[in-house]
Amino acid sequence: MRNQKRILIIDDDFDNRRLTKDILQFAGFETYDFASPQLALDAFKQNPMFYDLVIIDTLLDELDGRKVYSDIRKSNPNS
Repeated sequence: MRNQKRILIIDDDFDNRRLTKDILQFAGFETYDFASPQLALDAFKQNPMFYDLVIIDTLLDELDGRKVYSDIRKSNPNS
């Protein structure tokens, strides 16, 4: 049985992504971070039950954060 919760971080700002990752890892979480929302979506869709929590920046350059959220919900309505 796995003890660590897996958290997907989607943020195109390096400093924000790094800070979020560092804080969560220090708290004992397993993190997966992406600057590209499309790459994050692709990773999520490959195994939507893998992640316990998704943190999304709403102001992404490549895709709107609300669109990313909508696509994640379609892939896993329980997320």
